Amino acid sequence: MHNILIYSRVSTNYQNTDRQIQDLQNLSLLKGWKVIDVVSETISGTSKITSRQTYNNMLERIKSAQIDKILITEISRLGRRVSDAISFIEFLNKQKVSLYIQNLGMETLLDNKKVNLMFKPILVTLASFAEMERELLSERIKSGLNNAKVNGKIIGRPKGDRKNKDEYLKDYRKLITDLDKGLSLRKLSKVHNVSVNTIRKVKAIAM
Repeated sequence: MHNILIYSRVSTNYQNTDRQIQDLQNLSLLKGWKVIDVVSETISGTSKITSRQTYNNMLERIKSAQIDKILITEISRLGRRVSDAISFIEFLNKQKVSLYIQNLGMETLLDNKKVNLMFKPILVTLASFAEMERELLSERIKSGLNNAKVNGKIIGRPKGDRKNKDEYLKDYRKLITDLDKGLSLRKLSKVHNVSVNTIRKVKAIAM
């Protein structure tokens, strides 16, 4: 029987990791794996992974415990930086611990503990797309603001009435919850009566 550590992450306090954990516990039950620890954290995926205390504690847990596999729901749960995902997997490879990604149904090590050579190009591609999506969205937002300024439009809220990030996320709490459920952007747009661009902005901030 394989010993399993479940890892889950959300970006804001308006989200929770319950769905991720439940999905991975169900997977472990189906596979006959033994869950010996569950690690969760609430922190932005854009933050550098080595600066996250929960992550560092998990590394120590992996070193000290007989863990065979780490389970995550998708690669973006590790973070939005390609370099972070790769460095984490390289650490796991040295420890002979496999990373299983649920939505791909793939893992980084074979049954004989050797590196799954088919996995790395897929990982790099997926992680790169996640990072590129974040950067492109940021550039589109900046471009839109600059164009609006050139055209003489007033940007943002009135002085003294600026909405900070937490207030913005609070306004879209239900939308963030549905984002966690994996609903499509088009479906979310209809349900919450907001534009797809607004949803992408909320996703960029929250996820």
